[in-house]
Amino acid sequence: MIGDFETWKRGPFTALLVVLLLLVSPGYSRPTETTSADPAPTPSTIIDLLSADIEYSYFLRTLQRHGMVPIINSLGNVTLLAPVNSAFAENEAEQFDSNTLLRYIINQRVRVGYMGRKEMLFETLSQTPAGNYTITISPDFESQEYVVDKLAAIVEPDVYAKHQQSFIQGIDKFLPERPSACEILMGDYSVDGHSITFVQQLFQILFREDDVEFADKKRKKKKKHPKYPAIPQTCSEFLNKTKTMFIPSDSYVDSSLSRLERRYYLALYHDFMNPDFDTTKDAIKEMKRDVASLLSNLLIPEYILGANGTGNPYKAPSGAIYNTSLATNSSRLLLNGQVIEATSAMASDKVLHIFDDQKHKFFDSLGISLAPMIPRKALYALHLSHFAQELELHNLASLIDGSSSNQTIFIDIDQRDDISEDLKESTYGAYSTSAKQSLQYQFVEGAQEFNGYSRRLLDSKFCSKKKMGSCYKVKIASSNSSTAINDDVNITKEPIRCTNDTYIYFADDDIDAPINFKRTLGQMISKVDNKDDLWHLDAASCFKTIEILKQFKLLSLADNAKGYTVFLPISNSKAGASTRTHWDRLGLVLQYLNHNEKEFKNVVKNLIVEGLIYSDFHGENATFKTLQGEELTISHKNLKAYSNGISLNDTQLQLPLAGDILFNQGVIQAIDQVLLPQSLEISSRDLIEATFEAAHKAHYMLDLLEGFPKVSSMVLGPEPNHSLLIPTPSSLKDFNVTVSFPKLLEFLEMHLIPNSELPKLLACVDGGSVFSERSVTAQGGLLSTNHSDVMLSCRHNHKTETTFLKFHEKDKFYEKDKLAFSSYDKGHEVKVVSHGCSLGNGKAQTCVFLINKPLNLDWLDHSRHDNFLHIHLGFVSVGVGIILGLILFGAVFLLLVLCLEKPRKGRLVDAPTAPFEDEHESDFMGVRSSEEESIPWDRGYETDYDIASETESLLPYKKKGKHRDYKAGGSTAPVSIRTQDITKHLNRERNLPGNY
Repeated sequence: MIGDFETWKRGPFTALLVVLLLLVSPGYSRPTETTSADPAPTPSTIIDLLSADIEYSYFLRTLQRHGMVPIINSLGNVTLLAPVNSAFAENEAEQFDSNTLLRYIINQRVRVGYMGRKEMLFETLSQTPAGNYTITISPDFESQEYVVDKLAAIVEPDVYAKHQQSFIQGIDKFLPERPSACEILMGDYSVDGHSITFVQQLFQILFREDDVEFADKKRKKKKKHPKYPAIPQTCSEFLNKTKTMFIPSDSYVDSSLSRLERRYYLALYHDFMNPDFDTTKDAIKEMKRDVASLLSNLLIPEYILGANGTGNPYKAPSGAIYNTSLATNSSRLLLNGQVIEATSAMASDKVLHIFDDQKHKFFDSLGISLAPMIPRKALYALHLSHFAQELELHNLASLIDGSSSNQTIFIDIDQRDDISEDLKESTYGAYSTSAKQSLQYQFVEGAQEFNGYSRRLLDSKFCSKKKMGSCYKVKIASSNSSTAINDDVNITKEPIRCTNDTYIYFADDDIDAPINFKRTLGQMISKVDNKDDLWHLDAASCFKTIEILKQFKLLSLADNAKGYTVFLPISNSKAGASTRTHWDRLGLVLQYLNHNEKEFKNVVKNLIVEGLIYSDFHGENATFKTLQGEELTISHKNLKAYSNGISLNDTQLQLPLAGDILFNQGVIQAIDQVLLPQSLEISSRDLIEATFEAAHKAHYMLDLLEGFPKVSSMVLGPEPNHSLLIPTPSSLKDFNVTVSFPKLLEFLEMHLIPNSELPKLLACVDGGSVFSERSVTAQGGLLSTNHSDVMLSCRHNHKTETTFLKFHEKDKFYEKDKLAFSSYDKGHEVKVVSHGCSLGNGKAQTCVFLINKPLNLDWLDHSRHDNFLHIHLGFVSVGVGIILGLILFGAVFLLLVLCLEKPRKGRLVDAPTAPFEDEHESDFMGVRSSEEESIPWDRGYETDYDIASETESLLPYKKKGKHRDYKAGGSTAPVSIRTQDITKHLNRERNLPGNY
């Protein structure tokens, strides 16, 4: 029944209702008996009151059966919670013992009439391992009753046992035994529908049964001065002095802790659930200390519930201060004015306040200090305790104990604690680096994040003064989909963030420190076909370069305390589909070097620079020395998205960003050319000598040149101004070109190229195009030679990396060579087999081009060169020639006509004189038909053959007779023409009439 002082606060209606309840209640509605006997004495003890009221008969019998009557009679200032008979009817199977019955005895007087609106907690006489069993009494405003443990309503309140100064509170239900706090926390209970597995798993981490057994054995080993206070071995021991606990729900924990923090606190629970994890003992101890520290912040040594203790500040064992109050218009607990409980529950020995998700973070609002997520703890959370132990064994604990900041750690996933030792393939110490150095290499400076496309070099914490004079680099190449370390080790996209700006990434393979130069080249060869790794390398050039380095014993380098940069001509930027290496592109220079080993070694040593030049180099006029001793001045030119442009002396290079190949003494840079030292001197004579073949001594170009001093000086002189096309000695033999060749001077002039034409020719040979392959409209697309009538065109085939020179006769270029350019004329084309240019001495550059066959003198039109005078006047001369030809033709024709009109001496005898005939006849006799038989003279004709044919057809056949002399006079007979062998008379004098 609600107390009187509260009743009047609720208004008159409520007060009237209370009065009616008092009148109808069993204790106040007993009938009054009228008798003449003396009235019975008023019951004054608890047992008397129970005996006097039939509603408690079952409960009284239970007390008597378990010998509780003497115990109750000996008590004072207590409150008995007595179930009425209806409670027994509902649950006949309830089992009681003496300790169970003591749970119904509150060890203080409780008068419901004096209770207010707040829930109250009371201890009973029942004992638990953690202390007295507790119950709560709270008002139920809907039923207008007070209830015990939110279950049993008080139906007969405040029955007073005067003699014992105690009260009996009749309840309508039994009070089932509640689990203890340890049973709740070591089990899988939920509290009023709220999941608290996070806190439960923390308790299970500390107080598992196997841990207790291990602790019992360990106690035998005495430690005089433990570094940290011992953690209680059991839950009951841990909660021994605790009365109240604050417990966040799982959802509230998720919003209050970071993912890494949750993983850290529950790491040991995962170990417990997964027997494959083999966590180090040091890690277990540290994590248990942090778990115990977190839980101790949730424990209060006083009862805080409703009217009990609310409104007072409390100090947790960890030192945290909690200000408690009740929320406005509510009986729920409010901590520090921010965090309000969702519900409260009573364990058998503790009060449990459950806090569910809300806007204020639980641990921050209560000022609870969490374990700082330094790298070491993060490694424990990720089950990398053995990796952390390895660091400590090598005196690298400072990298993970929180004293280092702004760093990134790359860790192979196979280093986790759940990987069997048989499956681990650690490379620690496998090469020239130690385990310690390999561990240091997994740490890089700066908290690195990799978003989008980027290629960069990062400084690791593995440093070597002896080898490098600095710290080793780590290559990172990232895209939208992946991130890789040193070309072939992929890492997770998102980092795990620790305190002090430390990020941790998992990798799918070992992150090995750089190995020595020789092994690096070997690995490079094995990976060069993998386009995802060393995409910028040319395999053929790699093999050739390693072969040359091996030839000169440069696969191992001495330590120099500043590192090396090796510029190797192994880039594929110019490789294309050709199998030619960058060394092959040296052409005749390489042939010369092959015959001069000392010079060749100097060239190779010039590729090795003392000092470190990475692909992200951005210095200006930095000076370095090569292994040969030459100085290099290096400057940064331009940085692009994929490459970095630098200049080495006068040589321009493009270095692919993060294309560096790292080794333990420096870095290899892949370039697309062979860097020749400035001190290297190669003359045109040296290049010509490089073409010498002992099998063809008689066809040696140098001997051919020296026969003509003037021509020789153009190429070999102190100031050469011509370059030379040299046919192969075997082709010279095929064409029988020797010093006795009759047109040797003209032959040599055809093969001399003025140096003014050299840039165009070199551009073509190197892959450019001097002219369009389909048409040429000006001589600017042609290359002049020293022969006045010979010009050359050049074309380069990019697929096969071959160059061809085509012969053109200068004056015929406009007549028909336009058509020749649009078609292929293999007969007038030669192939450039190799070439090389002179170097050093400050002389003008002269080049030598080795061609597969000579330019043939027969390709010239010799009929046009028979006269000693050659005038080339172009279209004007053609026009003048046509006019002069027409005039000459007309003059000859006129002269012929005049000659034919001149009269001959005498006429034929029978020739009649026509009376009407003109005095002047035409130049030719008239041609008359054969029908004009009356005409006695010869008919006109034009040739001897005509007259013979005509006569033969007109005259009858006659036998052979004697040839008649037509000059003889007096004969008027017809002319007798013999038909046999008429060709003998073709040159006779014409038989013309008159004096012709």
